[in-house]
Formats: sequence, C-alpha cells, structure tokens
Amino acid sequence: MLRNKYLIIILIIGFLLRFNNFTVGIDNIGSDEKVTLMMSLWILDPTHSLSETGHEMNFYYAPLVPIIYAFLFIPFFIVKLLISGFVIDTFKEDLFSNLSQLIIFLRFFNVLLSTLTILVFYKLVNLVSNKYVGLIAATLIAISSIHIELAKTIRFWNFFILFFLLAIYFSFKLLYSNNIKSLYLAFLFIAFNFGSMYHGIIVLYPITFLCFFLKKRTQNEKKHFFYVNILLMFFIVLIYVLHPFALERYILYGSYGDKVFNYLSLTNRILFYQLATINYYGLFITLFMTIGIILTFIKGNKKIYLLLISILLYYLLLTFIVNTFEDRHFLPALTLLLFFCAYGIYYMYKLINILIKHISF
Repeated sequence: MLRNKYLIIILIIGFLLRFNNFTVGIDNIGSDEKVTLMMSLWILDPTHSLSETGHEMNFYYAPLVPIIYAFLFIPFFIVKLLISGFVIDTFKEDLFSNLSQLIIFLRFFNVLLSTLTILVFYKLVNLVSNKYVGLIAATLIAISSIHIELAKTIRFWNFFILFFLLAIYFSFKLLYSNNIKSLYLAFLFIAFNFGSMYHGIIVLYPITFLCFFLKKRTQNEKKHFFYVNILLMFFIVLIYVLHPFALERYILYGSYGDKVFNYLSLTNRILFYQLATINYYGLFITLFMTIGIILTFIKGNKKIYLLLISILLYYLLLTFIVNTFEDRHFLPALTLLLFFCAYGIYYMYKLINILIKHISF
C-alpha cells in the first residue's frame, strides 16, 4: 500500500511537470504539429474543405494518430455546428479563427497520455525486476526533460512510445504465463505502434517472437500465434491502403537519408545515439545506466537480456537502416535505458547499505 502511495505521488509530479506551460506557443505551432492537426481535419472531412494544405502535406506521417485525433474532435465539432446553426461557412470560419482551442485540447490529451506512459513503464519494470526498481524508473521518466517536452506537443511521439512500451510489456508477460490474451494484446500494440510510426515493428516483432517461443508451446498456442500474424498483416495492409503516400514517402526517405547523411563518418554514425543519450540524460544518469547494464551481465537475468536486445536492435535499426540520425527517433530506446539507470541506482544503494553495516560492526 505504501508503495502505491509513492507511485501516485510520482504520477502527480509527472502530470504537473507536463501540465506546466503546456499551452506555450499555441499561436505559432511548429510545422510537425500543424501537419498532424491538418491530417486529422482531412480525415474527418470527406470534402477536405477543413484542410489548409495539399494532399501530400496532409498524408505526411503514419495515419493512426491523426485518426485518433479525428475521433476526439467529433464532440467538439458537433458543439461548433450547433453554435453555427449548421451553416458550414460559419462553422469553418469559427474553426480556423479558433484553432488554438483544438491545439489546447490535443496538448492536454497528450499530457494525460504521457502521464499514462509513466504508469506503463512502472508496470513493465516491476514485471522484469521489482517494485523498488519500478518506482525509481517511474521517477526518472516522470522528471525526464525530453519526455516532459514531448508531452506538450500534438505530434505522434507520445503514442509511439506508449504503444512501444505496451507491446514490450505484454510480450514479456508471455514469459510468465500461458495466457493467450497477452499474445493478442502484444500484437495489438505492435499494430498500433506501426500505425503511429512505421519502424518500431522491426524491433517489436522479434522481441514478441522470442518471448513467445522461449517457453514450450502447445499446438493450440502456436495456432493462435499464426492467427495474430494474419491479423497483423491485415492491419499493415489496411494502414497502407488508407494512406499509401505516407508509407511510400517513409520508404523513399531512407534513400534520401543516405544522401543527406553520407557526410557522417562511420565512427560518427556509430556514436551518434550514444552521444544523444549523454546529451539528454547527462553523465550522472548515463553512469548509472552503464552500472545497470554491467549488473545485468553479472546477474544473468534473461528477461533483462531481452530488454538489452530491444535497445540494441533499435540502435542498429536507426544507425544502419533508417538513416535519419535525428536523436528524438531514439526515444523508445532512451526510455528503456532508464530501466538500467534505475537498476544501477537500486543495487548501488543496496551495496552501500551492506558496506555501512559491515563498517558499523
């Protein structure tokens, strides 16, 4: 019960840090936020008259997040239509003169989403380690400046990180039980992660595959694994059919990225995300991450090995396949690395306590 109180306190602190100044810059939002907003308006309006930009701009990113936003807009639009007396021109004029209302609404939704991510991260760390490491990890993500900053935007990052962690969480649950529901939930969040940003699936699928087959499975369970793969393929095709331009652009961007970033030496490419980690978290957090990783090899915990494999796969994906070299793309791995920091802090604390007891005797 006491630990639950601590978790509630951490969640409240995380929420307040994200809520503070979350409306800053709503009158002059960045291009990525505007594109996401306009995609949502495009999806909701079959005539596309609610959009200020052309076809390509409106299908710039993976479509799931704008679709979610579009559904969230429906009650808001109904009220606006009632106020306008169902006069479309009046409705549109009022909408575009008050876009800040939509932006505030969506930013607050992302603040809540980012706060939920703290809870999911706690649950994941608690699953692979213990509640004490979970509380430390939850504290670290609650006060993380990069997570706080992204919580105040209406871009896809908060969804991408949340779905990534949920897919990992339900995949890891497969190691502990034969409950087939975890398999379906893992694949559901892999699909949602793909719909939010395409490349996460390249990491999540192998991890889920390993978690499923590391335990001996019955024929019936293997049959369910086949079913969820069919469903995942159907979802991927559906995402492409709904918004073909976005996926085509993403695939083509890989070759574009090669041209833009070919000035980077192999050493710079290899070290890019390690330096980004130090830049975001500082030397203190990075030191305890390193201690946590070393402890993982000393203790030989296979569940934690899988977390390391997740980070390594993601790193290799960004470095040698995606080729964007934008540090924010490393966010799912940056989030998982906080586990190793919490792991290092917890065991260093235990070691200091043991040393103090020996010295006192």
